[in-house]
Amino acid sequence: MSTPETIRKDLRKIGHRDSDMTAAEEEYSARYVGSVRKAADDSMAADATASGADGTIYVPYKCRVVKVAYIPDAGSAVTAHATNFATLQLKVGSTVVADRATDTVTTDDQAAMTVWALNLSTTASNTTIAAGSALGLAITKDGSGVVVDSGDLHVWAVPVD
Repeated sequence: MSTPETIRKDLRKIGHRDSDMTAAEEEYSARYVGSVRKAADDSMAADATASGADGTIYVPYKCRVVKVAYIPDAGSAVTAHATNFATLQLKVGSTVVADRATDTVTTDDQAAMTVWALNLSTTASNTTIAAGSALGLAITKDGSGVVVDSGDLHVWAVPVD
């Protein structure tokens, strides 16, 4: 049976570059990198979460992040608001790899136990992670903020040379 890595090696042999991969090929060959747990609900709407506050994801190989999702725990939900909102960020150091704000009513609501995809940075170098890096979750608040409940941030990536 072919694994994603053997498929990628075979594609390279015929001149296929990683940058030529379709979204479907990337999705298939993506590896689960890990997750960061936001262990506790915010006690107040204005509370922010510092990057790595609840742990980090160690990345042992150079990779390009292709998917990031936050899954709030059961019983938790956030209703989007244009002025008072939170922005969840996946960061390596001070560099934002992916983010999403709860600022657009209906499209940015968070429902309990539902995958909430973050938007990858449009700057390619921000999504390429060096071997040995640590990824962390950061949450910033605007206006009066909103309470972000506990949950897990999951990351998938493809290895790059």
